Amino acid sequence: YEAWHKNRGVAPNTISFYTRILRAVYNRAVDDDIIENRNPFRHVYTGVDKTVKRALPLAVIKKIKALDLSLTPTLDYARDMFLMSFYLRGMSFIDMAFLKKTAPQKWQPLLPTAQDRSATHHRMDKGDADDTR
Repeated sequence: YEAWHKNRGVAPNTISFYTRILRAVYNRAVDDDIIENRNPFRHVYTGVDKTVKRALPLAVIKKIKALDLSLTPTLDYARDMFLMSFYLRGMSFIDMAFLKKTAPQKWQPLLPTAQDRSATHHRMDKGDADDTR
């Protein structure tokens, strides 16, 4: 399985991720008495190696924020989603996609009202491009 992925150019951490999923499925089958546990993963590496950081420099984030994309609403929205992910310290797209418009009661005092959001959106569009908060 590992060699098959390596031959296709899959990165080691990705192979490890896939293997952990396969191991979990196998362990579930053992727990459900579907198969006998023969410990096929006992010598399989499923750790994670350090990788080189691929973060964008802050100057690039500021340029992206300052772009006028008002003539292309889809790009404008995509940029906003990217910046939201950045502001939320890298929240994945799938997690953002499943966010609900409602929020836990304890967050309510922290959330802006509709008027606040309108003013914030205006400040972000027209405001200082150096302020990324």
